[in-house]
Amino acid sequence: MEVPIANDRTMVNFQPIEELKKIASSGYGRQNADRLLGILLQKPELFNDLVSIFLSNEEPVSRRAAWAVDLYAEIHPELLIPLIEEIVSELPRFGEESAGVRNRGEKILKRLYRDIE
Repeated sequence: MEVPIANDRTMVNFQPIEELKKIASSGYGRQNADRLLGILLQKPELFNDLVSIFLSNEEPVSRRAAWAVDLYAEIHPELLIPLIEEIVSELPRFGEESAGVRNRGEKILKRLYRDIE
């Protein structure tokens, strides 16, 4: 899978959580998830910030962050293993209005458990 890399302009004066939220809210669909994924591939240290946005239950940015976290976890599943308990404990907070986030979280957990076995 070829992933678009964030351009230098995207990375200038980067304030992690607020900038990631801004990027997540600036678009939708696979192209936006790939944009966030490109940023993570350039700056993997932002992974925990994106997970925090995913678990913050702020629509639509949580849903969009969850998709990017899922894509990144396909490449680096080992990064989510320490976060399994946190994800499991947070998912029940997501109500009907956040079903997309909850569903993405469940998908991430199913794949992780499958990979661990």
